[in-house]
Amino acid sequence: MLGLSGNQFFTFPEEIFSLESLEKLYIGQDQGAKFTCVPDHIGKLQNLKELHVENNHLEYLPVALGSMPHLEILDCRHNLLKQLPDAICQAQALKELLLEDNLLTQLPESLDCLVNLKVLTLMDNPLEEPPIEVYTEGKEAIYTYLQEKRNMKITATKIQTWWRGIMVRKGLGRFGELLKVRKKGKNSPKAKKGNKDAKGKPAKEKKK
Repeated sequence: MLGLSGNQFFTFPEEIFSLESLEKLYIGQDQGAKFTCVPDHIGKLQNLKELHVENNHLEYLPVALGSMPHLEILDCRHNLLKQLPDAICQAQALKELLLEDNLLTQLPESLDCLVNLKVLTLMDNPLEEPPIEVYTEGKEAIYTYLQEKRNMKITATKIQTWWRGIMVRKGLGRFGELLKVRKKGKNSPKAKKGNKDAKGKPAKEKKK
């Protein structure tokens, strides 16, 4: 364990990345200087189980967090996060994700892939997706909302594809001109001559 909280770092101390066997890192700030990002090199700490970076000015999280196989607790409370990287959904060992008091307006669509997550805190964020009446009900309600939203998007895509196919086949809307061009091409003298020539050619004998 390495406790560096309250040291007023302006930037994330990169010397930490050489501690490859580190399992717990506390680098939250109470007052004074604060850093705005965690470098992607955090991914070098493959044995890290807990990362506490609360009370900073973090504006985003590194994609590398998704490739940390043992990360169980991620504490990002009281920061300036506006969104989470989609890669966070790959951090399958996560059990606690603490995000209250940030600037989050939406969650990654696949956050429900974190099947081992037990604690998810989101209070004091201007969340729009999911809405407040959902996320205040807890993790299970959030996961259900995300799953239903994803299924609706898949269904909508299938319907759009089906309707587009009908419009193309029947020449509806902007596809009308395309259908006319196709029919015109089939009925052109050149196309008819090509068809006659093809019919008039004798079939080639198979070589014995």
